[in-house]
Amino acid sequence: MPRHTLSSKDNDRHLRVAAGDEVVIELPEKSTAGYEWATRDVPQGVDVRIERPATDPGRAVGADALTRVHVTVHQSPGGRLVLVHRQPWDAAGTATSFAIELEPD
Repeated sequence: MPRHTLSSKDNDRHLRVAAGDEVVIELPEKSTAGYEWATRDVPQGVDVRIERPATDPGRAVGADALTRVHVTVHQSPGGRLVLVHRQPWDAAGTATSFAIELEPD
C-alpha cells in the first residue's frame, strides 16, 4: 500500500492514486484560537480521518499545532478533496482552505 505524505506546501497539487493508497496530509492548526480542519468536499471512493493535535504542555500559547489528515483510497477516485481551517461556530466567517486533486493512477 503506497503512502503519500503531503504538507501545506502541496496545496492545489494533482496526485495520482490507486485503490489501497494512503495519503497523509500534515497541516498547521491554530487550535488554541478555536480553529480546526474539517472536510468540505470529499470525492467518492475515499475515507477521511482527521487526527487532532495532541496537547503539548511545552508548546507556547497560541503556537500552531500539527493536524494529520489520513485519506484512505478504496477505489480509484476522480475528484477534489477540500479541507477548510475555520472556527466551527463561525459558519459565515473566512476560512483557509487546502485542496488536492485526486486522479486515478
